[in-house]
Amino acid sequence: MVEERRGRPRRDVFRLGELLPDGALTPIDCLVRNASEIGALIEVKDTAGLPQTFWLNVECLRMNKRCVVVRQTKHLFGVTFVI
Repeated sequence: MVEERRGRPRRDVFRLGELLPDGALTPIDCLVRNASEIGALIEVKDTAGLPQTFWLNVECLRMNKRCVVVRQTKHLFGVTFVI
């Protein structure tokens, strides 16, 4: 069993959202796989070239959060929300 190291438990959400990097005019589609009050796991087509900070908007959850990447793979971002 894998040890949980997050400060807050995350809940599965599986909702479509958009990333908006600073200065970008066009949002990037994403899937928010899970989230907590302090962070989320976000899936995109490819993380290459995407910035380490951006806005995350998920309309159906009324979520609009500033994010900083703390972990990254080819298709996933682990982010923390900036307050």
